[in-house]
This record gives sequence, C-alpha cells and structure tokens, in this order.
Amino acid sequence: MNNKKRDKIKVGRNAVYHESAGGYVFCEENGKLFVALLKKKMGKYFIPKGHLKPGESPEKAALREIKEELCLDISPFKIGKVGFIEYAFNKSNDNNSHFKKLHHYVFELDKKLDIKPLQDEGYIEARWFETKDAIQKLEYGKDTLREAIRIFQGYKLVSSHLKNIINRLKKALGDNLVAVVDSGSISSGGYRPGWSDIDLLVVVKNLSLDTKLKMAEELHKLHDKLKIDIGLNVITENELISPNFPDIRLAGKTLQAMVELSRQPERLIYSAKKVKAFVPNKQQIKSFSLSNIGYFVLLNRRELTSLSVTDSTKFKAIVGKQIRYALIIIKLALQYYKNVVYDTKQDTLSAARLYFKDFDFDPIDKALKTTKNWHLDKNLRELNETLKASNDFIEDFSSYIFSRIK
Repeated sequence: MNNKKRDKIKVGRNAVYHESAGGYVFCEENGKLFVALLKKKMGKYFIPKGHLKPGESPEKAALREIKEELCLDISPFKIGKVGFIEYAFNKSNDNNSHFKKLHHYVFELDKKLDIKPLQDEGYIEARWFETKDAIQKLEYGKDTLREAIRIFQGYKLVSSHLKNIINRLKKALGDNLVAVVDSGSISSGGYRPGWSDIDLLVVVKNLSLDTKLKMAEELHKLHDKLKIDIGLNVITENELISPNFPDIRLAGKTLQAMVELSRQPERLIYSAKKVKAFVPNKQQIKSFSLSNIGYFVLLNRRELTSLSVTDSTKFKAIVGKQIRYALIIIKLALQYYKNVVYDTKQDTLSAARLYFKDFDFDPIDKALKTTKNWHLDKNLRELNETLKASNDFIEDFSSYIFSRIK
C-alpha cells in the first residue's frame, strides 16, 4: 500500500535493501481450487504484496497487504509459509543497486468473497482464477505458486488425518483426553505428503498402564489405516501445567512443543477444556536445546552403526531420518543462541548462514533440496550421497557447536 516513507527500507553505500511480503489466497469451490490475483494497467498479474513496516513481521505484513490490496474486511486463515526469494533490480535515474527479499505465505478463505483492486497501487482488477489458469497468468513466481498449491493440498490432507487421529483418541480415552498439540510441522505449513511425519503431544488426566496400552493399540490401527508415520508423546495435565524437573522428566520434543505452543496458539489442535501450558525459561530452553543436539548425534550414530537394510524403500526412510536430524540440529543451535524458531527449512538455513558465518552449509543445503520431491524414486547413488552429506554434517556441525560453547 502507498505510504513509502514508513516502509522498511535500508539504505547503504550505493545500495538499497527492501523487504516485502505477500501471499497466495486460496479458496475451494465445487471441487476446484482458486487463487486471488491482481492485474495492473499494463495487463500483468501479480499476487498481493508490499513492503514491511518498521517493527512488522513478514507474516503480519503479508496479511495486511492482502487485506489492503484485495479490499477484504476479514482476515484469511494462514496455512503456512512457502519461503522467500531474493533478487536485485535497478531503477531509472537512480545509481543505487536495489536488493529485495520477498516472503511468500499461503492463506485460505472459506468461500470466494468479493475482492476489489486497490487502485492507489495501480491495480485495475482483482479476480479469482483456477490455479491451473493462474499459473499461466502470473508474470512472476509460477514455481512459487506451484509450491504454494502443494502446501495447501498437503495441509488439507493432514487436516483430514488429524480428524481421524483425534476421533480415535477421543473414542479410546474418553474423558481422560485433555488436549492434543501439534509438535511437528503442521502448524507452520511445513507438512509434505511422502516426507513429513505427524508428531503430536497428547495430554491426559491420568497416565495409567491402561491408558498407555490403549494409545499403543490406536497408534497401530492408525498406522495401518492412514499408511503414515505418527509420533505420539504423552504427558499428564499436571506435567503440562507445572512439571517437576521439566528438563529431566520431559523429553526435549515435549518441552519444544510447549515453547512453540506459547508462540503459536494454533498448535493446540484439540482441547476438552481451557489449558495453560508451562513455558520453559531461557535457561531451560538453552539446556534442552544443547542436550537435544547431543541426543540427535547419538541417534544418528546408533542407527547408522546398526544399519542392515537391503530394501530400497526402508533405506530411503533411514536417509530421510538423517536429513531431519540435521535440520533439527540446526534449529536447536539457533534456538540455543537466539531463542528463535523459524518456519521453513529455507528460513532456518538462511539464519544459520548469517549466524554461523564460518561454517559451510552448502553440503546440507544440497541434501535438504532433495526433500522437495522426496515422494519420487531416488537412485541408490543419490541416496548414498545424501546420507553421507547428512551424516558428515551432523558430526561436524555438532562438534562445531560444542567447541563454541566450551
């Protein structure tokens, strides 16, 4: 939206740095998927986007720009983040080089609302397009739109899975079930069919042997029915609210779920009543972040030193685990030093490059990029190369972090 004096723009020597955010707003109707686009006077189509304001997060800026440029009165629901792109450009009558970082998000509306163009920005039309047509219409970012569609479809699929899981848990546990918290990638929009697992923190009133056995039985049934990996951590309601010795008694992933729940309330995906979760303090966060780095190093060593797999599908699953371990270790290291968790693999790696400038992230970056099409067949050579890159990174980066802390 026009108000350039308040835009977040940094001016350096012979260079100007811009940061913008925007989003793909989707809507399903009669079995078809639509996305909102804006048309400018020259006939080109764009997504709603604009500069961040000082102190504004990319996510809030994307939502603000969408509402302003599509003239919406209500806020669409945020599904997740695609990532960001960076590019350089020049302006006429300006000797400065201009550099822009543009964040892309995925949003949803329940129905195709009337949308109008914000004429102050030079838009002459706002229109819903079927996604297959929108890909052709867009001037820039066709591949980003394709990725946004995959994120949207992945979210819809996992939402259906979650309904199944919660219904099964409610039926099996009855009044003993207090809450279910997303402890994985669903709430950040990072779920990818064929790559991601479903990780949940289940909160119960009483954690008896009967409860544990019922959960185990339901987990096996869900595995058989949904054909996906589901990880369930379980704690009592008292442990959720006020745990004794939390960094000793609770698994790192459980404490991580509590930290992220305090930052993202939408991670509470089911609650039988109002709950208030314990939030680890900074020292506890640093402690379990560091111990968890060591834990994932040990997991890597244990799994690879006992590796005996002839089945290519199982081998691919093991390689995928090591890539996840590597990414988790990066997130934990950033959390230890900065007390921040990033939404996407791209954001995480970008932040790590900036913070740990003397470490080479290129090999693990290449390995992470293979996960984009993880559902496709991978040849043995590619899998072995990816496994080596992941293993070497886990060993080298963890040693690098531990030596910094000494």
